[in-house]
Amino acid sequence: MNRKSPRFPISIKLILAAVILVAALTSTFGLLSTELLHDIYKERATHLSRERMVEFDERSKAVAGYISTTSQESLAGSETLRLTKVLSSIAKRDREIQFAIISDEAGRVLARSDMDAQITLSQNQTISGLDPSQLKVNKIVHNGRSTRQITYPIRPEEGSNLVLGYLRIAWSLENLDAELKRIAAQEVNDIERAATVLLIAGLAAIGVGMIAAFLGGLGLGQPIRKLALTARAISDGDLSARAEVTTQDEIGELATTMNSMVDRIEELLEETRIKAELEQELSVARGIQQALLPKTSLLKCPGIQLCGTVESASHCGGDWWAHYELTRSRTLVLVGDVTGHGISSALLTATARSCLDTVGQLTKNDFRVGYLLKILDHLLRKSVGDEFHMTCFAAIIDPLENTMTYANAGHTPPFLVRFTGDGWRHGWLAARGNRLGDADGYAFVEHTVATSEQDLICWYTDGLIETRREDDDQEFGTRRLRRTLGRIPHSSPDVILEAIMSDLNRFRGDLPLADDVTCIVGRIV
Repeated sequence: MNRKSPRFPISIKLILAAVILVAALTSTFGLLSTELLHDIYKERATHLSRERMVEFDERSKAVAGYISTTSQESLAGSETLRLTKVLSSIAKRDREIQFAIISDEAGRVLARSDMDAQITLSQNQTISGLDPSQLKVNKIVHNGRSTRQITYPIRPEEGSNLVLGYLRIAWSLENLDAELKRIAAQEVNDIERAATVLLIAGLAAIGVGMIAAFLGGLGLGQPIRKLALTARAISDGDLSARAEVTTQDEIGELATTMNSMVDRIEELLEETRIKAELEQELSVARGIQQALLPKTSLLKCPGIQLCGTVESASHCGGDWWAHYELTRSRTLVLVGDVTGHGISSALLTATARSCLDTVGQLTKNDFRVGYLLKILDHLLRKSVGDEFHMTCFAAIIDPLENTMTYANAGHTPPFLVRFTGDGWRHGWLAARGNRLGDADGYAFVEHTVATSEQDLICWYTDGLIETRREDDDQEFGTRRLRRTLGRIPHSSPDVILEAIMSDLNRFRGDLPLADDVTCIVGRIV
C-alpha cells in the first residue's frame, strides 16, 4: 500500500499557527488601542468645546451685567455715543469679541462696537429673534470667520422682569477651532506612533514566535516522526518494533501506550493461535466422539428398534449411549452421563466406550449388566479417582424370554410406556445404585421385567428434563416428556424422538443449552 508523505511537517504548521496567532493578537490590540485613543481625544475635544462655550456664556453675562450697572441711564436715554464708547472699550480689551451690539427693548440698534455712533444712528438698524426670558445662542459666520453669537437681555438688576435692552456679542471661535485642530492632529500623531510601536512589537513577536515554533516543532516533530515510523513498522507486521520513550510528557506517554498496545496485540495473537489450535483439537475430538456414538437414524436390533440423539452444550459433551448385540439374540442398551461437559468429559466417555468394547471381547458378548457396571466403576476409580463420576443405566433386552434386565448407577430412570386393555400406561424402570466412580465395591442390583410387543422405552439424561425456559426459568421436566410420549405412543421411535426434541427446542427458545442432552427411544418388537 502506497503512503503519501505529509505535505507540511509539524514544524511548519506550528510556525504558521504562531504567525497567525501573533498577527491576530497584534491586529486586535491595535484596533482596540486606536479606538481607545480616538475616544480619549474625542472626549478632550468635547470637553474643551463645552468649557469654551460655557466661558463665552459667562463672559457675555458679565458684559451685560457691566453695561446694566454702568450704563443704565445711557441706555434709558438712548445715548448712542456713550454706549458706543462702552462697547468699543470692551471689544478692545477682549480680542475674541468680533462685534458687540446694544439695542433697546424693541430691538432698535443703539450702539455697535465696530461702527461709529453717527453711522449707527443713520442706518436705523434693528435686530430680530429677541427673547426676554432667556439667553439665545447662534453660530454664524462673520467676515469669513466662525463665530458664536450670544443675545442676552439687559435688566436693571438680577431677577428683575424689566428689560432695558439687549446685548448681542459675537465671539470668535478661531482659537477654539485651532485648539480642536491641534487636538485632532495630536490624535493622528499619537495613533500613528502607537501603530508604529505596535507594528514593531508585532513583528518582533512574530519573529520570536517563529523561532519558538520552529524549535518547538523540531522538539515535537522528531519524536512524533519516530512514533510514526514505529507505527508503520507495526502495521507492516513487525511486532518486535517498539517506540523509544525519552520524555515524561504526553509524547512519552503515547510511546508507552503504543508499546503496551503492541505487547497486548502479541498476547492476543498468541491467545488466538492457542484458541485456534484448541478449536481444531476440539473439532477433532467432537468428530471422534460423534463417530463413537450410534447413528441418529432408526436402528433395528434384535428384539428392539432404537433411535437416539446426543446434543452437547459445548464442543464436546459428557453424555453418551451405545447398543451391543449380545449372545442369544439379546441387545444391550446403555446410556451414561459424565459430570460436567467439555473435552475432559468427552475423553472419559471414549474411555468408557473402549472399556465396553473390551468387556465384550473378553466375555464374547456374554455378560450381565451388574457385572458391566462394576467393571466401569472400577475403571473410573482407578483412572480419575474422585475428580469425575458417571451416572449410567444399562439394560439387556431378551426377545426369546420376552424380558428386560437392567441395573442403575445413579441415573435418571427411563420411562416405560405399555399398552394395556385400558390404553397406554406410563411407568418407570426404577432401580437404585451409586454413581460410577464412587461405588467402591458396591454390587449393582439387577431387575428384570417382562416385555410385550409394542412396549415403548425412553432413556434420557438429566440435561433434557432440566432444560430451562428463558422467560420464566421453568424446567422442561418429566411431565412434559411424558405428555409428548403419550401424544404419539404408537409412532415409530424416530418420529417420537423428533417430537420430543422439537418440543424441547420450542420450550427453551433461543436460550443455549446449559447441559448435554441425550434421548433414546426404543420399541420392543
